[in-house]
Amino acid sequence: MSVVSPRIDSREAWIVAAVSFVLNAIALGATILIIVSLKEIAISEGWPREALSLVYAASITGTGIGGIVMGWWSDRKGVRWPVTLGAFGIGLGSILASQATEAWQMALAGMFLIGGCGTSAFFAVLIANATRWFARRRGLAVAFVAAGQNLAGALWPPAFGVIGETGGWRTSFMFFGLFTFVTVLPLTLFLRQRAPVSPATTHTHGGVAGQVLGLPANLVHAILFLMQVLCCVAMAAPFVHGPAHVSDLGHSTALAATMLTVILTVSLVSLLTLGHIADRIGGLRTLVIASCAQAMALVLYANFESLPMLYATAVVFGLGFGGLVPSYAIVIRELFPAHQVGWRIASTFMGGTLGMALGGWLAGRIFDDMGHYHMAFYLGLVFNLANIALGGFLLWRWLGAHGGDLREALRRV
Repeated sequence: MSVVSPRIDSREAWIVAAVSFVLNAIALGATILIIVSLKEIAISEGWPREALSLVYAASITGTGIGGIVMGWWSDRKGVRWPVTLGAFGIGLGSILASQATEAWQMALAGMFLIGGCGTSAFFAVLIANATRWFARRRGLAVAFVAAGQNLAGALWPPAFGVIGETGGWRTSFMFFGLFTFVTVLPLTLFLRQRAPVSPATTHTHGGVAGQVLGLPANLVHAILFLMQVLCCVAMAAPFVHGPAHVSDLGHSTALAATMLTVILTVSLVSLLTLGHIADRIGGLRTLVIASCAQAMALVLYANFESLPMLYATAVVFGLGFGGLVPSYAIVIRELFPAHQVGWRIASTFMGGTLGMALGGWLAGRIFDDMGHYHMAFYLGLVFNLANIALGGFLLWRWLGAHGGDLREALRRV
């Protein structure tokens, strides 16, 4: 019988979660900065949107690849030093990007510094670390840490808007780089202690060595990786190009920026709610529910242009967006052993960054070819439906392996 460490679900664990939440809220503003500045940079520098989409793609690709290394490092040495390197990567990368005179220069800064050595040390790594600190309230804790990304989306767009209007996009990048240095480095002092190893959940490996849900463990991992790619290709068009799309429809730039704020504010509430739900019905069920909400939002984006409907669409998208990515971490922690959680979460999340990179580029290319984003939303819907199909398959295997009843589980929420 395993002995549960008193540090699990303790006050110390919640302090780590709170600091991780703040770190994500600061560091993940780097991605928001690229998104919010996309149209302004395109106009002021004369760069095509496809090229700027590749800047975003380079940044999150670096995040995904670097995340595996950071995850491996944090599993062995703790999260403090990866996060410290991340602060230097984002800070230096943002400052160098502010001086770029060509799109490829900004792309290099995004891939190797802002992404590869910077944001790669935060979202996936901090979430994986949180899963080790919690057992009973793991879903809520993971949701809370992940919610830092949503807070970043709620706070940074208006801040960058004000800075950009007064000093231009270069000032925004310079300010953010310096701000990251000043704020993140002191917070790493709260992450000095290594996480305890939390006990496995009661419904992990299906009782057969090397198998999960009656399938080879690495096959299930590959399916989750593919699902991340699919859902994030679908997610990229409204998330990366949403503000530009709203502006192209004739609405003001200020209103277009607030649309992203609405998405991430709503997703913050959704994230915490779905985290609580995941503690009751499991990560797979929660994942499928969130994916269905995102599919509905893509249909609305492709068919409505009025401001009230765009706000309603942003709300629906936020409901799905909030629960999707963190659900993968919960699923992995439920299905796989604790000693594998770091590299499996990081590598699965790399699928998400690749999906966002591909989806962001595809949407930019479709706009450059067609002059609008409607077909990008329909293409995203196709990818989203494939994600739902794979999630449904894993859920069917899960229910079969554990004798679960979906309706009964939903009644317990």
